[in-house]
Amino acid sequence: MIVGDSVGGAGVPYLPTNPMLNYAYKYNASVLTTPPVLLPKPYFNDKPAYAGFASFWDPYSKTHTPRLWITDLNQDGLPDIMAGQEIWTAGAAGLQKAVFQLLINHGNMVFTDDTDALAPEFNQDSFIDYSVRLADVMAAASIRCFISSHPVFYDAAKQGQYRRRAGHEQGGLSGQ
Repeated sequence: MIVGDSVGGAGVPYLPTNPMLNYAYKYNASVLTTPPVLLPKPYFNDKPAYAGFASFWDPYSKTHTPRLWITDLNQDGLPDIMAGQEIWTAGAAGLQKAVFQLLINHGNMVFTDDTDALAPEFNQDSFIDYSVRLADVMAAASIRCFISSHPVFYDAAKQGQYRRRAGHEQGGLSGQ
């Protein structure tokens, strides 16, 4: 089981000043084991490039992790984690940055944040979607990511994370 935006819970004492971290729990004979495994730090936390952005969770965390997905991102047979993460604040600024953090499982519940190495082109000024579906639709051992979003999805100035295939320009978008 994976948990995002946690300031306490099973095996983690609650404190109002806890940073909002992400954890993975193991099950042993259908029983949750504690303490949990602390996952790599949420993407925007403690990075100088994001220090100037206001967040609902300041001063304890920059990052909001509203969704987590488990899939085998690198096809090595181990469950990896994709974390939808954002910097949000009140007022007109709202969503300021967003990213899919890619946490690679190296076995024995050891995860590394490989986001910058695996997806350096990701536009952090885009929206992320809460309704991601991951599937191997062609039985080709390659994961396809399906998303849906509000109207900014088709606005290249806002999103930019899709491709049009030649010959499919009419009738909407077609992704890879």
